[in-house]
Amino acid sequence: MKNHIKTVELYEIQPADFRPQVQVAACYVEHGGCLLLLQRAANKTEPGQWGVPAGKLELGETAEHAARRELLEETGISLDANSKVSYLRSLYIRKPNIDYIYYMFKVTFTSKPEVSLNNEHQAYHWASQLDIADMPLMAGARESLEYYRIDLQKEFYFIRHGQTDHNVLEGQDKGVHPDDSPLNLTGIEQAKRAKPVIDSLPIRTVCLSPLRRVRETVDVVMSDRSFNHCVIDNLGECSAQIWHEMVHTKIHGDPTEQFISRVKTGLNQARSMPGPVLIVAHGGVHWAICHLLGIEEHDWAIGNCVPVRFSLNDNGEWAASYQSNALTVHHFL
Repeated sequence: MKNHIKTVELYEIQPADFRPQVQVAACYVEHGGCLLLLQRAANKTEPGQWGVPAGKLELGETAEHAARRELLEETGISLDANSKVSYLRSLYIRKPNIDYIYYMFKVTFTSKPEVSLNNEHQAYHWASQLDIADMPLMAGARESLEYYRIDLQKEFYFIRHGQTDHNVLEGQDKGVHPDDSPLNLTGIEQAKRAKPVIDSLPIRTVCLSPLRRVRETVDVVMSDRSFNHCVIDNLGECSAQIWHEMVHTKIHGDPTEQFISRVKTGLNQARSMPGPVLIVAHGGVHWAICHLLGIEEHDWAIGNCVPVRFSLNDNGEWAASYQSNALTVHHFL
């Protein structure tokens, strides 16, 4: 899915019509909770605007090597072979007349490094989140920074609500219920069985759909435990028509794309909370999350009260795993 930002579009998954002319590596440098930003020189494009150290990959160069080189050239900060540079993710960015791949890396310093600018920049600043909110940033930089902040959380958890009578009557989950259905007795028992698994997870914040069956599931799986919680409307369930289109991979219809876009917003809202985060929502939401993250080796259709861990692997790709072998995965295709 894409995010339209004036004349800039950012994609998490490479679109079919994407034709990258260049590749860019960026290094997000942190010290003391602040991020190193550089201000473009007056004779450069986007003069006076702020961004992180970044530049184009040279022929035969890896993205990490380019990030290290650009950091040295633009700031004078040298990273030796033992310096830990963490790969975060890649974005696919479209600006007028150019598509390019944007590789994001992070390095953290315990002591503030000395900065020596080259002629491409006129100033630097160790910026807090409050500072960044008021700074004029290069096109696409603010949106990239949002992904950077979210990507600092390498994992989150998901559990679908417990069973309702509607699930039983339909024989499958067809999206939105005829009313805001409560859990039935089986659903309550499912939540109770899932509680020990949830208790074992390092949850700091619970983000949940506003619907009753989800709230009741949270009341059971998080009972006797203190936690932050946030109700996110964008994590509400889809309609029966949208569910049908998604499970048959017909995701080009406007309502279905709108639902997936809504879930993307809800997911980003959840992952911006203090983590690790537990998302408690619906089967359609789980399906949309798997689609958005490009998950392959995982069942997108999920049973009631089945805990799932989403995490980034060493290649920066998302993976999903069930958190208990004792829990049965039910399919609703």
